[in-house]
Amino acid sequence: MQRLMRLIAALICLPTLATAHHSRAEFSEIDRELEGRLLEVQWRNPHPIFRLATVDDAGQEAEWRLEAYGNALTLQRTGLSADMFVVGDIVRVAGKLSKRRANVLLANHILLGDGREAVLEYESEPYFTEEHIGGSSSWVVDEEVLARAATENRGFFRVWSLPMRGLDREHSPFTEAAIAARASWDVLDNYLTRCEPGGMPHAMKNPQRYELVQGDGEIYIRSQFFNIERTIHMENAENPADQPASRLGYSVGRWEDENTLVVETSRINWPYFDTRGTPQTEDVEVFERFTLSEDQSRLDFHMTVSEPATFTEPATFDKYWLAMGGELLHYECVVE
Repeated sequence: MQRLMRLIAALICLPTLATAHHSRAEFSEIDRELEGRLLEVQWRNPHPIFRLATVDDAGQEAEWRLEAYGNALTLQRTGLSADMFVVGDIVRVAGKLSKRRANVLLANHILLGDGREAVLEYESEPYFTEEHIGGSSSWVVDEEVLARAATENRGFFRVWSLPMRGLDREHSPFTEAAIAARASWDVLDNYLTRCEPGGMPHAMKNPQRYELVQGDGEIYIRSQFFNIERTIHMENAENPADQPASRLGYSVGRWEDENTLVVETSRINWPYFDTRGTPQTEDVEVFERFTLSEDQSRLDFHMTVSEPATFTEPATFDKYWLAMGGELLHYECVVE
């Protein structure tokens, strides 16, 4: 313990480590347990970061960087909060080792100083003890908040959240050539590990919150994912063929009825369909349908992606959001 205390005193004087968001492909399947004292808690989006001082059985002192498996929003949804992690407490951690950075662990479980376990992998069960917070059994939908949606009468224009993970449905009939092209994808060096935001259609497939905002002749779709903002041209739409290509493309929207917004996007020059290196060309076109429930508490989302070079037939993606309140959190991503 004396060695640990000396290490803590020295490390507190060091500059704070840079933060970054990395693909989970960086982490191996090797499980590792650590015990040490919490030096720092950075409760941030996308993934909270912790610093841990440890001393092993041989007396070797080290500092570890812990990256929470879940993002700040999903952890909050399962009952976890920053104040549960107390700097100075002795904790136990279980997670996966990084394959490219020393002393970095993807933290799935933390046994807190008060004896409770924080489950940081939202689809997981507790690891250390049954007395836990978070995990697959802890998703909570506030029915009172949902019931207020009709009274607030904000329609489409509010913050929307996934009720839980794993509800999306995707049909992606990839061509053999598209699958083969993934062989050149570097799981440790790609646009996500370089903190680049990516483009359509993947911009609409992440589990973060979204907000629809009414503009003057436009609708804006904002996402917590890399703080992305899309412009949907409604009244003053130009001919898409005359517009410059971009990673989010050029989107034209129309009201099919008072509860259905249809958006068609083309002129996309983002080279990847997903985060596995599946390629797409500038021929890709995206059709989206947003359908509001009668009580304004639910927004159903359907997306069809047409791209002959990538799919044998159009791909489809479905999910829904609920009017659960809250605000968009700022997304921080800094390359180390």
